[in-house]
Amino acid sequence: MTPTPALICPADLPDRVSQIIDQPDFAQARWGILVQTLAAQPSQRETLLARDREKFFIPASNVKLLTTAAALLTIGPEYRIRTSIFGDRGNLQISGSGDPSLTDRQLTQLAQQLKQRGITQIAQLTLIDPAPAPNPDWTWGDLQTDYGAIAHPFTLNHNAHSLTATPQGLGQPLKLAWSNARAIAGWTIVNQTQTVSPTQAEFLTTDRDLGTQTLIIRGQLRQGGDPDTIDLAVLNPTTVFRDRLQTIFTAENITINRIHLTTTPPARTLPELAFVESPPIAKLIDQTNQDSDNLYAEALLQTIGANPPSRLRLKFTAEDTTTTTGLKTLAATLATIGVDRAGYELVDGSGLARLNLATPTALVQTLQGMHSQPTRTVFQTSLPIAAQSGTLTNRFRNTPAAGIVQAKTGTMSGVATLSGYIRPKNYRPLAFSLLLNQSSLPAAKNRASIDAIVLLLAQLKPCPTPPVP
Repeated sequence: MTPTPALICPADLPDRVSQIIDQPDFAQARWGILVQTLAAQPSQRETLLARDREKFFIPASNVKLLTTAAALLTIGPEYRIRTSIFGDRGNLQISGSGDPSLTDRQLTQLAQQLKQRGITQIAQLTLIDPAPAPNPDWTWGDLQTDYGAIAHPFTLNHNAHSLTATPQGLGQPLKLAWSNARAIAGWTIVNQTQTVSPTQAEFLTTDRDLGTQTLIIRGQLRQGGDPDTIDLAVLNPTTVFRDRLQTIFTAENITINRIHLTTTPPARTLPELAFVESPPIAKLIDQTNQDSDNLYAEALLQTIGANPPSRLRLKFTAEDTTTTTGLKTLAATLATIGVDRAGYELVDGSGLARLNLATPTALVQTLQGMHSQPTRTVFQTSLPIAAQSGTLTNRFRNTPAAGIVQAKTGTMSGVATLSGYIRPKNYRPLAFSLLLNQSSLPAAKNRASIDAIVLLLAQLKPCPTPPVP
């Protein structure tokens, strides 16, 4: 039987935390920490613990707290992203909405709606695609992974596909099979793999040749062993969307004679003939924070960038993209709930870029500010629960923190972060941000140190204020 941990006084918290973060393993690392009691007014918030609270740190996926908060405040939990087909029967157009939840099922629904209108022959279907480029601040290696799939106007099936490699005869290259061959259309595939003996190590990686449309597959699997599958980003989202649309419409007995791609919307307004909608924003936010879904986070940022509230009176330029307009909208929106603009610098909505910077104060201000909003329940329930859901399912099991922590995780090489809410059983609710940067320890050890701090918070109890000597 696991003994019950002893409760601790708030006055003892700084020393107990210092024993964790000041150990030799973290001598060259940086810690940013802020723990406050949860309260509507700043004057009512008691700071229990602070370390470099105003310094910048790489927040990793804690950026999603800012993005999802701004989305809730800007467009509301019931907003749905709409994908529509417009036209005059023979000539139709579809403008990409950037709905991250769009799948083949929704394309089938669009085709069926057209059939209900008696449309079975389309002379020309125009896809209006602004052809956004990948975020220039993402690392090259991330761009081919499924977690680095770009949020695109024609996002479909999460803009991801899979590669399965199967061992062959000893010394032979692995057999490569793609879940969607069109996802690599126009790319040269270089197979630098081999089948090895049962005693050798196994691995499988992909790499893009800088500056060319070449995808290099490296690795080795054991002869007679199991295949290995890895998930990759779709490298040509518009092509994949176009081909799936053509295939699905054909299956629904709708003939498309020509599909035309353009970056320029037509001058005249056409009637809407068919549409599908995403789940409510509240559901998209839940997916974003529970699974730390980068694609969903970027789509949310672009959605608020495309729908800035007039009350914010924002000014945009011709150089702005939906990402930069989204970042401007985010900043103006968070300012309305007391988040200091000087406390963060963002280049994306997911936290994938290492150029993102935030202070523990800015993250706690976001948590505190959202706690006072009508949408606070939607926001808080979107966060993973310790030992129960999302990215915290396997953390804090059989500890005092299980079930009482709702927080957003963040992980990169050398970076581990956790920011959210904790409701100790014997103490007031807290908002906290724990940011670890420049650590050379394995990710598991970084997380373990953060978790040790959270466990101290879970064991807090009220104590009399010690007398001043």
